[in-house]
Amino acid sequence: MAKFNKRDIELLRCIAECRFLTIRQAAALLVRSERGAANRLRDLDKDEYIRSSSHTRNGRRGRPEKVVFLKSKGISTLRDNKVAIGQRDARFLTATNVSAFDHQLMVNDFRVCLRELVHPAPQLKARFLSETSPFLPRQAEGRPYIGDVVRVGKRKRAFTPDGVFSLNHTG
Repeated sequence: MAKFNKRDIELLRCIAECRFLTIRQAAALLVRSERGAANRLRDLDKDEYIRSSSHTRNGRRGRPEKVVFLKSKGISTLRDNKVAIGQRDARFLTATNVSAFDHQLMVNDFRVCLRELVHPAPQLKARFLSETSPFLPRQAEGRPYIGDVVRVGKRKRAFTPDGVFSLNHTG
């Protein structure tokens, strides 16, 4: 593999933030070409920073998409480079048996759409916070700050959205 660099840390951080990504999602979120992202992810996979697998989304036909996940070496590299991963443990970040796999990929597609919305308008800044992010601070009992308690009939239920976003005008 070519020399490990700052953009690789950015790529690993993006995978940690999203939990897992398709190559297309990684390219879009990091404003890279799909071929460039695929080549770099292949190198990171060979060097054991990430793991990749093929996945066909619910009912879709055609070629499966390649999905990438962090491995322990990738998490260690983030920590070694002073990327504060927070309170999530490595098992959560490296988990591949996620029950809502397609759902998480759909949330990641929303991130991509949000990124594409603000990309041509530099005066807009988008921020997306997800419950699954290892970078989101958590309350003492482990719940994310983006959650709420709602009343359902006479009972209270904890509710955590898939994510929240904000759009800010910077100019």
